[in-house]
Amino acid sequence: MNICIISHGVHRHTQLLAEGLADRGFKVVLVYFTAKHIFKPRRKFLCVSIPSNSKLTIYSRLISFRKVHKKLKENIHALIYVGYPVAHLLPVYFPKSIKIFMPITGPYSVQRNIKSIYYLPYSYMIKYALKKANLLVTISKFMKNVYYKAYKRKSLVIPPPVDETLFKPNFKLKKDNLILHVARFVPRKGQILAIQMFKKLKKVHGFKNIKLILAGLYSKEKYFMRVLGEAKKVEGVTVLTNVSDEELVKLYHSSTVFWWPFIGYE
Repeated sequence: MNICIISHGVHRHTQLLAEGLADRGFKVVLVYFTAKHIFKPRRKFLCVSIPSNSKLTIYSRLISFRKVHKKLKENIHALIYVGYPVAHLLPVYFPKSIKIFMPITGPYSVQRNIKSIYYLPYSYMIKYALKKANLLVTISKFMKNVYYKAYKRKSLVIPPPVDETLFKPNFKLKKDNLILHVARFVPRKGQILAIQMFKKLKKVHGFKNIKLILAGLYSKEKYFMRVLGEAKKVEGVTVLTNVSDEELVKLYHSSTVFWWPFIGYE
């Protein structure tokens, strides 16, 4: 069975999903949209990268995806769309394939500003896409309720896979007064807020020796440089990028607190 995964590009879920399907004998094709080549799966899949540098990114994807569709000679039996921003592609091509929509974040809401002119048609495309999906998969009961309220569409809950042999807490390990924040470097993930809160916390008696590590990938360089600038102003803050799975596990084990002042649905 041939499965094509369409991804927004930076989701860890995509890599786990692709590897898991390949391990079970499926032939996997990855198509991902990204401004930079930061999504590098460890396994060798047929991988198609589509840069998203256009100011009309949402609509340029429709044109780019058609070109990709022509190049894929294999008969695709199922398509999995990972990440909310690529949902509008869902009903466009591969009419005979099973279509599965797997949103990672909450539904987009059109703001009352000049950008609404650009995003309003996009929001209607999303609603139409959901009607065409054979299956909607969400990662938690919370997100299941969010999507049901927004679109009156039931979904199947499949939590992100976690290797409990690696991530099971080891209480014998000595902790290092470390606060850990792991997320992609974009404004809504709250890295700037985390630094501001950490700065205030260090002034509290008994918390002077604490440390904060911000780890993750970045695609928005302007925001990432801002995070670096703010981090340099506060003693004890470290910024890490492209952390390997092995390093990430060590960070989780050595941290006292996992801190995520997230600004959004999750």
